[in-house]
Amino acid sequence: MKIILLIGGSYGIARYGLELAKALSNLNKLLLIIPNGVLDNKELMPYKDSIKIETFEVYKGNKILFNFHYQYKILNKINEWNPDIIHNTAGSVYSWYLLLYPFLNKYKLIFTEHEPKNRHSKSSIFSFKNIQIFFQKKLGSAFIVHGKNSKNKMIELGYDKDKVKILPHGYYDFYNNKKYKDVNKCPNTILSFGAFRPDKGIEFLPEIVNRISNKNPKVKFIIAGNKEWPRELNHTNWPNTVDKIIISLSKNNNCQIITDYIPDDKVEKFFRKASIVILPYKSASQSGVAAIAFVFRCIVTSFNLGDIPDVIKNNYNGILIDENNLDLFIDNIVELLNDKEKMSYISKNSYEYAKKNLNWNKISIDTFELYDKIKHK
Repeated sequence: MKIILLIGGSYGIARYGLELAKALSNLNKLLLIIPNGVLDNKELMPYKDSIKIETFEVYKGNKILFNFHYQYKILNKINEWNPDIIHNTAGSVYSWYLLLYPFLNKYKLIFTEHEPKNRHSKSSIFSFKNIQIFFQKKLGSAFIVHGKNSKNKMIELGYDKDKVKILPHGYYDFYNNKKYKDVNKCPNTILSFGAFRPDKGIEFLPEIVNRISNKNPKVKFIIAGNKEWPRELNHTNWPNTVDKIIISLSKNNNCQIITDYIPDDKVEKFFRKASIVILPYKSASQSGVAAIAFVFRCIVTSFNLGDIPDVIKNNYNGILIDENNLDLFIDNIVELLNDKEKMSYISKNSYEYAKKNLNWNKISIDTFELYDKIKHK
């Protein structure tokens, strides 16, 4: 079977596509079409016999959409490869391949939708995302989501329920490169990791940090984030809100704040040190941060929302709190810090559960079975 994977642009989305490609390469030959510079192509060198790479330049905004030279080049490469399956691993998050879709109707197309759009979204029906969704519904042979909540959202949006398949998001053992193996886990260290976006609930962080610090003076917080968010938020009060949150956090001596870009080879250091990773999200489908935390036996503490309950079982491999109940969120962390036996139990299960249920080899086999089924439909 000949398979093309279209890779998305933001790092997390691209990483998902790359990890899937590496696992699928054990089963079949692939062509990756990938934005230049998003990931280090040297990482794919061990797979050069089974993975062929075609890159294209990235421009700010959606300018790639209107660079007909690159669109024509990608289309020619697809037709030259003549695949059995084309899998867009970024779904509607990126519209770089949008102009190609009218020319791909002879192929079997599969889309991974990481964060299905809310049906009450106020975005224009002529937005790139909505046009992309139109083509997905029209041309898609199957749609992959990461949990039951996302599947229900897709059905609400009008997708054929028989075409929507649940396959979990794999864990990111890629980060465990043992470069910082001398960094010891600190039982009182709590990590918040990821972009400072409104859906991440970062406005809760000052209260979380201050109240837990008051109850447990030994606790240490690491707030590692960056100011990457949708461009339209630059025209709102969000940048000022983030600056105020950072100033508030910096007043607490128990809190270390990192706002610089964190390269891949440094991510390990933070997760090796932390015992608890907090996800005070206001909305989510799945979490790439949790996918890293599992690898380092961190205890993920999250609100019970989106697809997160599909991978976190409360008091077994993580802690789930009723949505938006910040008091309970804080109280559970305080109690957990005082119960070392429970921390040890959940920490061990965190890794074991992910290793058994979220490993990429298992996911690639399930994905390939879907490809095979779609090919012969």
